[in-house]
Amino acid sequence: MSRIVIGVEPVVAPNAAVVTGARVFRISLAALIPLAIAKVQEAIPPLSHIPLSKPLVPFMLMVIAVGLPRWQLRNAMRATTSKCVAVIAILGLLSIPLSIWPSNSIAFVVDVVTPLMALFVIVSTAVADRDTALICIVSLVVSVIASACYVLAGVSLDAEGRPYIGGLDPNDVAALFVSTIPFATLLASRRGATRWLGFVALPLLVAAVVKTGSRGGVIGLLVVALLLILRAGPRKRWAYAIGVVFSAAIFALAADEARLTRFETIFTPQSDYNFTEREGRIQVWTRGIGYMLTHPFFGVGINNFSTAEGVLSGKVDEGYGIRYTAAHNSFVEIGAELGVFGLAAFVVALWSAERDCRRAYRLATRDQAVHPVVATEEARLAAAAQCALLGVITTGFFLSFAYHPIMYFILAICVGVRAGSPYEARVPIRATMSAR
Repeated sequence: MSRIVIGVEPVVAPNAAVVTGARVFRISLAALIPLAIAKVQEAIPPLSHIPLSKPLVPFMLMVIAVGLPRWQLRNAMRATTSKCVAVIAILGLLSIPLSIWPSNSIAFVVDVVTPLMALFVIVSTAVADRDTALICIVSLVVSVIASACYVLAGVSLDAEGRPYIGGLDPNDVAALFVSTIPFATLLASRRGATRWLGFVALPLLVAAVVKTGSRGGVIGLLVVALLLILRAGPRKRWAYAIGVVFSAAIFALAADEARLTRFETIFTPQSDYNFTEREGRIQVWTRGIGYMLTHPFFGVGINNFSTAEGVLSGKVDEGYGIRYTAAHNSFVEIGAELGVFGLAAFVVALWSAERDCRRAYRLATRDQAVHPVVATEEARLAAAAQCALLGVITTGFFLSFAYHPIMYFILAICVGVRAGSPYEARVPIRATMSAR
């Protein structure tokens, strides 16, 4: 196995402790991603209530502290996105005293936000090292293939006949599949055994998105397909276009009449309940913006949007009770719960993550003639991360994803793209993604 190095100085051989730490970290990461992101354990009833990922998180943080090169964590935490994510966590803590349900906010910070911040640190640090980044991507694609097969088998169906996986409802599952497609495409474009893994994943993920019946997932699928074509090199754009046509054929085969009828409302939204009913998205979003305007500094408290729908919305019981509705929009959710500053931090986190991927892609394409192997790998990774980010933003516009693991997992990958880019001054001269 040979390694390609950017620079003219020799790479200093790592000591045994660093090699062991990296190996242990990669094995732990390969186990963590299926549990924390793909939620494969929730497809197995005896394991669904066991927090299998919790013991891994503190262990991996310890390995980062003592067993990995310092530059990985340092570069990742210096990113603007990382600082914005820290601001969101701090605002979540500060919102507790003024929360409309303080104990609910406290429980959410302990049970959800704290593990979420740890996951962000772990993944962003991991992706800064390109060998570990490849393991991260392979683990994600393999575990999501398993989730897609579970969905296509129709093992768990909701009242509308739509598949779900444990705590992930059909829309959440669709967002996971849409966000994974760019990384499956990355594997399919590489040489070696991982190429076949990507080829297997792509049709399964497209068909699984259709099976969920998620309209936000279909919109995200269209956005990702368009971005992948635009980000493909001129010589490979035709191959991506053929792939999109093939995906469209799979879409048509996987969609039954009920789902096609559901997807048709994307083009005639005025007839959908989201526009016509009190609990539809438009009315919910309007009320959510109102909560932010009446609570501009710390919002109604983290994880309290649904509670606000019951006690602050002014809804009157019309004979069937008052529904405590979710936000169904990441931006409305975080703005209502953390106020204007929380919304600003979230927007800046997304913008800076996209900007860093775009910059890494641009620098890699400029270096194609000098270091073609490394530049090609860097460009593919940056493009995949950017497409995945825009895909999760698109699906998250229709989902309460402001504190969802999928959202912060993709943000962390984008941070790692910039943190480990060989074109950044703060990255030591070293080997990038292995080339056989």
